[in-house]
Amino acid sequence: MYPNQQYTQRGGGPSGQYPPQQPPYGVGNMVPGHQQNMSGPYGGNQGGFGGAGAAPFNQGGFGGVPYNQGGFGGAPYNQGGYPQGQSGGSGPGGYPSSNQQPYGANPHPQNFGPPGAGYPPAQGGGYGPSSGNFMSNDQRAQRLNQIIRQYEINPQFAARLQSLGNCEVVVLCDDSGSMNTPLQGTNQTRWDELKSLVNIVVDICSVMDSNGVDVYFLNRDPMLNVSDTRNVRQIFNMLPQGLTPLVPALRRIIAAKRNQTFEKKLLILIATDGAPTNEYGQPDVGALEAVLRQERTQQTYVTFLACTDDLPTVNYLSNWDRLIPNVDVIDDYRSERAEIQRTRGGNFPFSYGDYIVKSLLGAIDPWFDSLDDRA
Repeated sequence: MYPNQQYTQRGGGPSGQYPPQQPPYGVGNMVPGHQQNMSGPYGGNQGGFGGAGAAPFNQGGFGGVPYNQGGFGGAPYNQGGYPQGQSGGSGPGGYPSSNQQPYGANPHPQNFGPPGAGYPPAQGGGYGPSSGNFMSNDQRAQRLNQIIRQYEINPQFAARLQSLGNCEVVVLCDDSGSMNTPLQGTNQTRWDELKSLVNIVVDICSVMDSNGVDVYFLNRDPMLNVSDTRNVRQIFNMLPQGLTPLVPALRRIIAAKRNQTFEKKLLILIATDGAPTNEYGQPDVGALEAVLRQERTQQTYVTFLACTDDLPTVNYLSNWDRLIPNVDVIDDYRSERAEIQRTRGGNFPFSYGDYIVKSLLGAIDPWFDSLDDRA
C-alpha cells in the first residue's frame, strides 16, 4: 500500500474487477429479518454475493424500501466509474465537504459533561457518554440503507459490514499541532479530513452497535459511546495542538478495553500524520511497535490511517501490516484510491465511503487486502 512496497498476489480478479469473495458474507444477516438487493455495476454475481450458487437478495431492499434500479439514491450509476477527482465526495479531490450534514444527526444535540482529569478508566471520566442509539430492526435497516446511499458505499463493501456487529470500535485521533496542515489540492486541513472520517465511522458503527464509538485523542479527553455526529463536530471545533504521544494513549485504550476483548473483537483505528513522540518530543517508533507486539490480546486489531499525503512522514508503518499480526495500514484517501485504480483499472469506483469501510474492516477481513495487491 506504500510506494515501492512489495506485494503478494492473493488471487485478485482481473483488472477493473473486485477480488473473489472468500467467506460467505451476506448483507441480509447484518440486520435480522432483512435482505437486500445489492445488484449493480460493480461486477460479480448480479443476483447476490458469494458466487454463482448464492441465493438472490430480496428485491425490496432494506426495510422494504426498494432500490432504484439504476443505482443508489435515485440516480443512475456512472457506468465508467466516478469521474477522476470526484469519487465519492463533494469536495476537491473526492473528499467530502467539511460542511456536509451527516445522516442520523440528533436534532437535539447533547451537551457535554465536564471534562475529566486525563483519560478515564474503563467505566468513567472524560466527556459524558452519548445517549444510547436504540432502534428497532426496521429503523436500523432503513438507516443503514440510507447511509450506504449517502456515502456511495458499493454493494460488495456494504455486504461485509456485518462483521462490525461483533466488534468494539475505538478511534484514536491525532490532535497534534501538525494536523492543522492543509491538504494539497484541497481547501481542507488534515484535521478537517479527520473530522469527516470520524463522522462517517460514527454513522456506520452506531447502526451496527447501539453503544456507538469511543473517540480518543492524544492531547485531550475522550468522548465515550458516541452515536451522534453533532458531538463529533463540537469537539473538533477545538483546533489541534501539542505533540504525538501515541504510545501512552494506545496503552490507555488497551487497558480500558481489555476485559471486553474476552467477549468480542476490539478494533482500534489510529489516525495519525507522523511518528509517535516520547515525553521529550523525540520520535520513538520502537516503543509503539513493542506495544503492538507485546501488550495486545489476540482479539485486539489495529488499523493505522495516514492523515497525510506526505507518505515519507509515516513510512515507519509501511511493513507493519505484513510483519505484525492483526495490524493494517491504510494510506490517505487519494493515495489509496490511486493505488487501487492502478491495480484494478482507472475506472474502478472507490468513493470516500468505500475508503472508510476498507479502513474499518481491513484489519479483520483479509478480503480487502486483495483490492490493491499487485502481481
